[in-house]
Amino acid sequence: MGSCGISKRSKKPDGSLVRKITITPSQFVSESHSRFSQFYKIGNRLGGGTFLPISPIIGAFGEVYVCYHRQAGFARAVKVLSKTALGEAELERLHREIDILKIMDHPNIVRLFETYSDSKHYYLVTEYGVR
Repeated sequence: MGSCGISKRSKKPDGSLVRKITITPSQFVSESHSRFSQFYKIGNRLGGGTFLPISPIIGAFGEVYVCYHRQAGFARAVKVLSKTALGEAELERLHREIDILKIMDHPNIVRLFETYSDSKHYYLVTEYGVR
């Protein structure tokens, strides 16, 4: 999930030290090797058919579903990717995409909240907006 932020020390005009902490969006994305189904219930498949993913690996090797948090009940979207369908190059691009989505904070790009991994799949939990 990353470190707690970059800490810098500076002096106030009176000579006392001030510690500045930088918080980045990537610090709010959690990674878990827990079972995805322990926290979320998968609903209907979204975009039944062709859709334009951010990267070609999502559409080619996985599907997107609406999911519901078991305790809080809120809806999210989850990209479910099969590990067996990903070669070494696709896996590297997936990890690069995750790293990029972790730092993105833009109203026109879906926000990544959590990632899960089990023996068969990767799960990327993102915001879900019905328009």
